Amino acid sequence: MHNAPLLMRGEREQRALMHVDDAEALGIAAGDTVRVSSPHGHIELAVELTDDIMAGVVAIPHGWGHRGTGNLRVANRAGGANVNQLMSSDPADIEALAGMARLTGVPVRVEPAAKAARTPA
Repeated sequence: MHNAPLLMRGEREQRALMHVDDAEALGIAAGDTVRVSSPHGHIELAVELTDDIMAGVVAIPHGWGHRGTGNLRVANRAGGANVNQLMSSDPADIEALAGMARLTGVPVRVEPAAKAARTPA
């Protein structure tokens, strides 16, 4: 859908949604760039603050961060971060009942990107 010009018109930008109180505790302001990390990788993107999401949760829309892959001209121009980089690709991490990769409920850490850049890995 990110490659359909009609659906990508206007000023569309991928943003992480985060509860206002969580952001305040971490020193994060609306529009800041944050680093979202899991044991499998990290991504950086702008954050939008809201009280419409439960505290302790961060929501990041998928379907962004194509980075020149395929013939997806519109999607590639849209930019964004690929949330799949936060997921495990280890076959041992497949959800047993459905046989699917875990793509929701992934534990992550969120911090200001500037702070993450100063912290050694």
